[in-house]
Amino acid sequence: MRSCTATLSVLLLLVTVCESAVTTVKVKLHDSAVLPCTGRCSGVISWTMFSKSSDILAECDQTSCRSVKEGYQMIYNQYLQGDLSLIITEADFSKRGIYTCNCDKKDLCDVRLQIEALQTTVQIKPGESLQLDLHISERLEVIYSSTDPAKPSNIQICRVEKRSVKLNREYSERASVSSALELRGVKESDSGVYTVRDLLNDEIIHIYTVIVHVESALPSVKVEFNGTAVLPCSERCSGVVRWSILSRWSQNPSDILAECDQTSCRSVKEGYQMIHDQYLQGDLSLIISEADFSKRSWYSCNCNNKEICDVSLRLEPPEFSLQMKAGESLTLDFPVSEPVQVMFNRTGDANAVPVKVFEGSKIQCDPAYEERAVLGPQLKELKSSDSGVYTIVDTKNEEVVSIFRITVIEEKRSWVWRFWEKDECFIVFFVGVGLGVLVGIFVPPQIMRFSRWLWRKVWCPRGDDNSEKSSAAAAAGGSDQSPGSEGVPLKEPISD
Repeated sequence: MRSCTATLSVLLLLVTVCESAVTTVKVKLHDSAVLPCTGRCSGVISWTMFSKSSDILAECDQTSCRSVKEGYQMIYNQYLQGDLSLIITEADFSKRGIYTCNCDKKDLCDVRLQIEALQTTVQIKPGESLQLDLHISERLEVIYSSTDPAKPSNIQICRVEKRSVKLNREYSERASVSSALELRGVKESDSGVYTVRDLLNDEIIHIYTVIVHVESALPSVKVEFNGTAVLPCSERCSGVVRWSILSRWSQNPSDILAECDQTSCRSVKEGYQMIHDQYLQGDLSLIISEADFSKRSWYSCNCNNKEICDVSLRLEPPEFSLQMKAGESLTLDFPVSEPVQVMFNRTGDANAVPVKVFEGSKIQCDPAYEERAVLGPQLKELKSSDSGVYTIVDTKNEEVVSIFRITVIEEKRSWVWRFWEKDECFIVFFVGVGLGVLVGIFVPPQIMRFSRWLWRKVWCPRGDDNSEKSSAAAAAGGSDQSPGSEGVPLKEPISD
């Protein structure tokens, strides 16, 4: 028993010594990491993962350095000076762990790489679904702590062990897990802190601060498109006041927009400002100079990092009236990047007919419009029946973003032109037959007359010359003719 106790004590001591000898480097997600190691080595220096000692990442010798695996490198000049550090170009959760530097397979340094825990603030409406990224596939758990002191904290919502998932009984019907934990139908009571924790490495991966807002409880400001918006907030603050934007979809807090202290106010981001005189009087309002749909969101005002005001900014949908000619193409401009739906109310029709639904790059069209609608979006070959109101709805925010009132004008044309458009083929056929008959009747006689005229012009002059030659020969040889010869007597000229 004593030998077993002594052995166990030695093992614990060795583990403690090994852990204390490991240097820890902690960086932000996707940042570069430098794992330090100094020493002299006349042979080959190589870096490996402690768990995969045969898998070399980068190495150096007296002639050069080589990146054996993409994303890992050593600097040759530093190596010659005794700096054997390993550079990881982009650190992510899959690269966490203990790295070992060896000189001719002899351990020189051990360095642990950790990723700083991500922190995200999520503002969401009751009834919506909450998505919590898990980031890793190893053993992990999700812990929930309520912001209400009267409610219990540190509740394990789920535990993931490789492909096995164990859900808390209270959340089993509302939660599902893939690469993210989805909590459906959130309630006000779901507000709190959700912590994603790696059980294998005992590290916190992600901390979500979730605020479930009741819409009526959140002040809202609605302005015209490209108009000036003033987000109100009244409070006394002796420290620094900062306005920031919180996007309910990106789940990441944005940069500071504007801030004030006792000396001055600063516009950190163009288009946002605070007035220092108003700040000194307790008016902490934020002014947005040109409000467009990209600025729709929930804004938060903080005094010394303590939240004091939340305001929602919404926009009046712009309306456009267009007159189009029949046969032209109608292009609808979407002022938002979110998925939208186009609703069409035909003039004189009380029922709304969905024309087209956009879901990212995916297009779904009503069957009656499939062949005429193209991505742009564009509706080709307009007809008078296309006259009406086209309403573009942002389906993600459930908000109308623009309205098009379209009037399609048919050109007034004579009955001849309308008859031509309607029976074009038959008209062409009968016109062709009529022309053929006319050609058959009038063209042949004209050709015969032209042939006779050409014959007289070409052949008749030659015949007259031969007659004259014959008459001259007969006159020259008239004396040699016998008395019995027949001839035509010449008439004597009649004297006066």
